[in-house]
Amino acid sequence: MIDSKTTINETDTRKNVLFYGSLGREALAERIQALEDEWDLEKTGAVLLSGAGVLGLVLGLIGSPRWRLLAWATVPLLFLHGRGKWKSAEGLLRPMGFRARREIQEEKYALKAMRGDYGDSHAF
Repeated sequence: MIDSKTTINETDTRKNVLFYGSLGREALAERIQALEDEWDLEKTGAVLLSGAGVLGLVLGLIGSPRWRLLAWATVPLLFLHGRGKWKSAEGLLRPMGFRARREIQEEKYALKAMRGDYGDSHAF
């Protein structure tokens, strides 16, 4: 039973762990590899912001100088994002299916424990 403090992502993680755990060791290994390759909110936000900044600089050099405003807008946001002060990208990226690194790691470690990677210790 899920209590009122459990978030949607924790519920999804539990469902994923139970689902992939029921499919066997090969499915667990494939899911763990997919989780290791999955991009998280922070990485995606940083790449998008830096890409927009570079795009603004390049278009500002070959096109209208007004494109440089894009770089001027994204560089401070990238700085704030790196410092953990700005998480607005989370509201835009979470509906697209991106998760926080912590959520990805929790699922990965639970699947590894289910697979038996940690011996007799009980991870959850």
